[in-house]
Amino acid sequence: ASLAEAIKNQYPSLNVSLSLSSTKTVAQFSDLLDTILGSAVASLSGTLFDGGSKEALVIQAHALSKERSLSYKQTMLQAFYDVNEALEREKNLEVYMRQLSHRTMLANAILERQSEKYLFGVVEYLSVLNAQQSLQELQQTALSKHLEHIKYRIALHRALGGGFIQHNIEKEWRNYDN
Repeated sequence: ASLAEAIKNQYPSLNVSLSLSSTKTVAQFSDLLDTILGSAVASLSGTLFDGGSKEALVIQAHALSKERSLSYKQTMLQAFYDVNEALEREKNLEVYMRQLSHRTMLANAILERQSEKYLFGVVEYLSVLNAQQSLQELQQTALSKHLEHIKYRIALHRALGGGFIQHNIEKEWRNYDN
């Protein structure tokens, strides 16, 4: 709109206005005509002589319009990048979590077998404890990856919805634990 206004103001315009007070002071029609023509010529010549500065205003308005357009495009590209990154991280994490879930099931099966072997006296209790420790480490990793998955989901929602409210996820999570 500002660019269109600058372009419109660049060209000469002729504004004729006649007020009742000016007709009272003018005694004859020729004086009235001279007054109208004089003000029209002054208005027209002022616009013609200011043509260079008004052209500069058009160029400035055009550059400002282009700058705002490029800024908007940059913002949109950054938003698309953020959404794409959040989706990629979440997809990769889901693949990792499926593999981790499979490994946890296997570790649980190993613990059961080691417990059975211990009951029959085939292995020592240390192998049962090692299997139990491996299972618990995988479960802890699964929990931390689940938290990471929640953080990625929050980042995705922020990328899609904008960052109007800034939150510290770590602080909120610690408050939740307490």
